[in-house]
Amino acid sequence: MKSPFVILTAFTENEKYEFHQLEKFPVTLGRGYEADVCIDAVSVSRLHLRFALNSAKQLMIENLSTTSGTYYKGMKIDELMLTPGVYSINLGRTELAFELLERDDLQDDDQAWFYLPDSNNQFDGKFTESEIMQMIEHGKIGKNTLLRHQRKIFKAAGIEHYLNGAPGNDEVIGDNAEGEIICPHCWWRFNYENLLYIAENPALTGDPILGEDAGARFTPSSFNVRGQALDSLGTVAARHACPNCHLYLPEVVLQKNSDEVVISVVGPPSSGKSFLLTSMMWELRNTLGSDFGYSISDADPVCNKILIEYEDIFFSNNDQNAIVTLRKTEEQGELYNEVKLDENYFQLPTPFFFNVKALGHTRRNRLAKDKTFVLYDNAGESFQPGKDITLNLSTRHLAHSDIIFFLFDPLQDPRIRKTLLGNADRKIAGADHVCRQDIYISELVNRLRKNNTSYKNLFEKTLVITVPKFDAWQELLTCDVPETPWRPGPHGIAELDYGVICSVSLGVRNFIERFNPAVVHNAEAFFANVIYIPVSAIGKNSSLQTVGNGVGVKVSDIDPYWITVPFLHTMMEQGLLDCHEVESAGSYEKVVSVAHDGKFCTAFGGKNYTLSKFYLKRVLTCPETGKRFMITAPKEGIKEKRPAVDDEIGSLLDEFAG
Repeated sequence: MKSPFVILTAFTENEKYEFHQLEKFPVTLGRGYEADVCIDAVSVSRLHLRFALNSAKQLMIENLSTTSGTYYKGMKIDELMLTPGVYSINLGRTELAFELLERDDLQDDDQAWFYLPDSNNQFDGKFTESEIMQMIEHGKIGKNTLLRHQRKIFKAAGIEHYLNGAPGNDEVIGDNAEGEIICPHCWWRFNYENLLYIAENPALTGDPILGEDAGARFTPSSFNVRGQALDSLGTVAARHACPNCHLYLPEVVLQKNSDEVVISVVGPPSSGKSFLLTSMMWELRNTLGSDFGYSISDADPVCNKILIEYEDIFFSNNDQNAIVTLRKTEEQGELYNEVKLDENYFQLPTPFFFNVKALGHTRRNRLAKDKTFVLYDNAGESFQPGKDITLNLSTRHLAHSDIIFFLFDPLQDPRIRKTLLGNADRKIAGADHVCRQDIYISELVNRLRKNNTSYKNLFEKTLVITVPKFDAWQELLTCDVPETPWRPGPHGIAELDYGVICSVSLGVRNFIERFNPAVVHNAEAFFANVIYIPVSAIGKNSSLQTVGNGVGVKVSDIDPYWITVPFLHTMMEQGLLDCHEVESAGSYEKVVSVAHDGKFCTAFGGKNYTLSKFYLKRVLTCPETGKRFMITAPKEGIKEKRPAVDDEIGSLLDEFAG
């Protein structure tokens, strides 16, 4: 009797491949630890199905799930008898592709490639890797065609990742991967025809995912003469919901031409993320139009409701002598939505949505493209090591973010705090909370590695290390920080003085490295682009006062400082803002840099630096010597040779020492 052998591939809803080889039966599959094969997907039940042999030694699958179910060719099944061949089944929203072989069917040639034509249920082969690649290039093999190589099955869209040793990630995977809409809550992809509507009639309440008090979700079957969807009681339903998590979707998410920039705000507890966002958005509303020719508005006031309330507490308070504070962001509550998926409850964060548009009178009105900025704020506890588990979906937005703001809080660093407290006239308000913030950087890196397997050397997205509470630690910074890092430009539109921003960034980097070098080194070992920006949400002259277990500030004292610079830097990276160059202003030295693993290695002031591309060809000020310098382009021919890089840096250091 031939022994069955199963090569199984799971295309999970978080767009990952999972490979498994099954040789001994029975084998159970599910999301829970008790399953023999664990499939990390929300729609998979803890024990979902079983591969087992019947009395005739024939292999069959048995459905064990009472909620999501098991589907074959669109039909829900309890059992399915298997014969050698290729199968595609669905466990809820997770697709399983598997091939049943018998021992005599296994190929001896592990280098051969096979593909599954649309016309039959058997793989065609043997092909070489180059032949398979040519068939893909010439369109004979489509991106959703199943390939088999070395007992693994995957879709042709993921072949480059497979060859690089990391199948999956950002290629087209699963039935939902080509959806036109991405839910900003659960990151499920779907098409417009799958949109759910939210019943507006108060008599229609109750949802299996959101609870009894939520408005009923439904697929419309009747419409009025204007084409508007009607609920079962004839009331117009104008709001939409995600077909997966059933949460409300702002209209900006449904716009086909929407250009989104996703920003994740990360940091330890009590680092001031809510203070940062509150002051940042208030200042941007008041200065972005007058200085830079852009408007910023709430793309959806419903989603931005809490942040608007925070702005009112700080900046629209009639009592200027009031001591105000903001509620601590918890891991559940007003910033989160609780959903029930497959008998488990999840807390999904509500993002903030902002539209940024060029004003009509500016010279850029015909060139600049409107953008939607989507910001995610989480409780600091969500970023603690060990919190990134299957049942915690609250920080999954990190995998989709374009920019990450990491808040390094100097007042939570024991070495910095000790230095500040050593000054007799220095008082630090608030609880004596300290933490290892390098661990939070490491946790951030680990989560990004887990969800982004396609990067090779350095992660290309930008990390903005935002250093809050500048009013409390400014005396420890050796460089000057001007009131505003921008200057008037042509047509009355301000331009960022990027040389100033980078010089301040070098100074802040030097400050952090002096007290906590692990934060700098862990960040720059992973991210290709890192910049350091000091901010104060309340202003340099404000004084904090203890309020219960937190801190408050007098309304009349609030005067934010550099609070908009992280966002302005993001706008510059997105091509929305211009930079002001000051190379001709005064004298400066030229420092030769060397290309090295995607960064620029250079030496100045007797110290070796490895810096991001932001600093190249900018007139900067050394935070240690006060000398002005500019990092030039790398020398030709150095890039490919690692030893030559080290030799070049050594000679630069010798030259500076002499």
